[in-house]
Amino acid sequence: MDTLFKQWKVVKMKNKIIFIPIALTLFVMFYGTIEQNVDCPTVAYNPEGNEDCTYVKSWLWHSVAVLSLTAFGLPPDGVLTNIAVNPDEAESRNFIPMLSLSIIAIFITKRKESQLKKVRESYR
Repeated sequence: MDTLFKQWKVVKMKNKIIFIPIALTLFVMFYGTIEQNVDCPTVAYNPEGNEDCTYVKSWLWHSVAVLSLTAFGLPPDGVLTNIAVNPDEAESRNFIPMLSLSIIAIFITKRKESQLKKVRESYR
């Protein structure tokens, strides 16, 4: 039973290692579209709600810029962006670093899985 529990922990950890970079990649890729479709309340109707909404959107754009490495000098990717429609997306988004990290995580996980399989077969 103890080995089964250890195997379950390995599977859970493997899924996290793959899921987290893929989820962040999807966030970086699609946040611009989501942000355009979410309207903040007007200042006249709800000034505090407008301020909070604008603050959250600003922080999420900063997160996109950090995850995209554009905050550190990497140029934006320019894929499916129009500076006239969404200037933040055109200046802050580059999904290639997170996509690369996702591919590396999948590769490492698959490699460790195959090594573990070889070790199991050698003990049979």
